[in-house]
Amino acid sequence: MSSIHACHIWNIEQHRIQPIIRRMLASSDYWQPDKQSIWQNKKNVKGQVALAKAQLFNTSNSIVDEVYSCKKNNLSICANTRLDNRNWLIGELSQQINQCALQTKKITDSQLILMAYIRWNKSCVNYFKGDFVFIIWDDSLQAFFCGRDHFGVKSLFYALTDDGIMISNEHNAFFTANWFNKKQIDEQWLIEKLWGLGPRQLSSPCSAIKTLPPAHCMVINRDGVFLSQYWSLKTVNTWQGLSERDLIIELKSRFKKAVESRVLSEYPIGAELSEGLDSNGIVGFAAKFMQNQSIMTFSYQCERLTAGNSKKWERTYRDIFDMINLHKNLQPVWHDLNLEQQKKLSKDCLSKLFNNLGLVVPSLGLEFVRLSLAEKNNIRTLLSGWGGDHCATTYGDSYFNELAQSFELKKLWKVLHKRYLRKRGGNAYAMIIQLLIKNHFPYAFNYYDKQFDGLTKSRKQRVAYHFLNNHWIEKYNLKESFLEKNFQTKKLSTRSKEKYELFNTSLQYRLMTMEMSGRQHRLEYRFPMLDIDLVEFVHSLPGYLKIKNGIERYPFRKILKGYTTEKNRNRKKSDVNHPIVTHNELAGFKSKFEDELKNSQLIKQYSCLDKLKKCLSANDPILNNNLSFLLDLEREYYLEMNFDN
Repeated sequence: MSSIHACHIWNIEQHRIQPIIRRMLASSDYWQPDKQSIWQNKKNVKGQVALAKAQLFNTSNSIVDEVYSCKKNNLSICANTRLDNRNWLIGELSQQINQCALQTKKITDSQLILMAYIRWNKSCVNYFKGDFVFIIWDDSLQAFFCGRDHFGVKSLFYALTDDGIMISNEHNAFFTANWFNKKQIDEQWLIEKLWGLGPRQLSSPCSAIKTLPPAHCMVINRDGVFLSQYWSLKTVNTWQGLSERDLIIELKSRFKKAVESRVLSEYPIGAELSEGLDSNGIVGFAAKFMQNQSIMTFSYQCERLTAGNSKKWERTYRDIFDMINLHKNLQPVWHDLNLEQQKKLSKDCLSKLFNNLGLVVPSLGLEFVRLSLAEKNNIRTLLSGWGGDHCATTYGDSYFNELAQSFELKKLWKVLHKRYLRKRGGNAYAMIIQLLIKNHFPYAFNYYDKQFDGLTKSRKQRVAYHFLNNHWIEKYNLKESFLEKNFQTKKLSTRSKEKYELFNTSLQYRLMTMEMSGRQHRLEYRFPMLDIDLVEFVHSLPGYLKIKNGIERYPFRKILKGYTTEKNRNRKKSDVNHPIVTHNELAGFKSKFEDELKNSQLIKQYSCLDKLKKCLSANDPILNNNLSFLLDLEREYYLEMNFDN
């Protein structure tokens, strides 16, 4: 894990680059880097350039990594990267490695990326597999060349102004360098974040700071920013003709490789573990691969089971305990904090995160108790199953749309009936009628959906009970775009649904916030389910196999035999034992924050007391989270905000 920074100043009379790059580097001080390095070119009429890097030691490779400069080619690089295909790249780049007098056994991932750039130029991004962002300074072109991994596991921000270029994966670096005013807020950003419905995107409140999209590379120089997409998810026909058995064997091989490549570390390994299939698969394969090494597991809020909390956790933990007992090298991590202590810890960590990011983000999904425990146990790699059901372990139920669209009613009835016998879904005949109407009479289905579908009704209710004044909702067309996208996703095919889930939901936002909150606790998340070889393979599998015999996630369940308990492997979504949350826990938001909200300047400006009262009466967790974000934003810096309209 690294923080990387770059700056090109062409107004050298007004700005000195040395203090600027050091102030950028200081934005990483909060996580106490193990090592820092800086490279700077010689001052000339074309301006000054500097690269900087702050590192956390994790793998043996990371210990020798730093900003690297190849004088022979007038190139320099800093990167935050974990390459999965190192050995293949070393073989392909042997000539460039020898020319730069590098040692194959000690070559770093950053150096490999630079060697690939020397050989393939901008096409080099087509050959990388893993999690990466990098910044290359090409002195001969007087330009930066940057790239970001396929799914956005690693993030990168950039800005181009009249004074120069700034690039960093630390959002706050743009403010510590005094490049922008942290209090200058784009009003559209504010409204969209207060709305908080639909897919979330992590964007900067400062409109001049941009985010490099996943699967994109970029050339940035005096003339502007030139983005290009180097990869998109496509169906690969290599596997056509293989038997079902061979496809399952290939899936197991790829998943095994995805897990094993992500447990390489010189420090203890941690893994999130629930009773779900994704985390059980990751932990099970990791446990068998690392039989002589313990893996620390983190489940939910990691509360130790006691007589006092048994009602909430006992049924949920039962399946987790069975999984832990199956593998002797799993070491669960628990704490004895009470609920108030957990809330205080999370609140303190969240406030620190806002300060470290130079950015306020909604706190939904951030597990600070878990991260604090991981840091306490010196864990620098935390495995997560996040992103699995977006594609790699897809439920496959969009296959029903494919059969309905092509009128393959016999196949459709068969798979729906078998699913019904598993107590999943409704009567097959009723489902067929519904699917035919949805796919061939969309206007009729849209009317039905709005009246009777529970999810659609809850979404409509959130819109109706939202605290934002109608003026702002209408100005940015928030209501219509939110409800329309919800309807369109219900008609997608299996592969179209997978693409939508990977690239049009909140996945990238979640990955970025997990990266940043993990960095605060001196660790990096790794996501086996987002392995590029695994995702491309699963995406290309035939739709019927993903829900064969009415069994969702059929291929993944097959490869888990012996790696998790049979109960977990064969479980249905309906028999998951979620923790029992008491009414007192749910009801706390209104009583605790109502007075603060009534006195809120943001509420006065963008809402009103009547709409606020109506919103609070809904006691909706999503709307409550949006109100929490509003309060966080106001506490952090509203009184000093200026707005860009």
